[in-house]
Amino acid sequence: MNILIGHFYQKRDFSAQKIKDLMLSQTTGLANMSGLIKNLKAIYQLKKIPVSNEIKELNECRIYTFRLNDFINFFLPSRYIQLRKTEPAVFRLALNVTQGPEDEIVYIGDEEMFTQVASERGIKIIYQQYNLCLM
Repeated sequence: MNILIGHFYQKRDFSAQKIKDLMLSQTTGLANMSGLIKNLKAIYQLKKIPVSNEIKELNECRIYTFRLNDFINFFLPSRYIQLRKTEPAVFRLALNVTQGPEDEIVYIGDEEMFTQVASERGIKIIYQQYNLCLM
């Protein structure tokens, strides 16, 4: 889910905290994807390293709520590594962290732009579309 939060340079009926609280309350998991990743990890001893552009609070909320630490090896949120997913360096970092052969790396993503960026870097991709209805 991509949410753009503008700067609060004008007086509003709501606060930035209310928007953050709304975002956290709306976070949902993709059970099918989590199950798939858990199974693939168990069968093939895969390393799972998500790269995200989420804000710190949303990232931490999802890790805790959906127990992502149970099946994810490392997290590379852009906030901590100071890189965006569209920057070549973020994919180089992810490749270095896996310490595996590049021809065995696959980027699984639900946003075409990011799968395209990974593909342009020579990384195999799986583009997963979801039918989500957001309010």
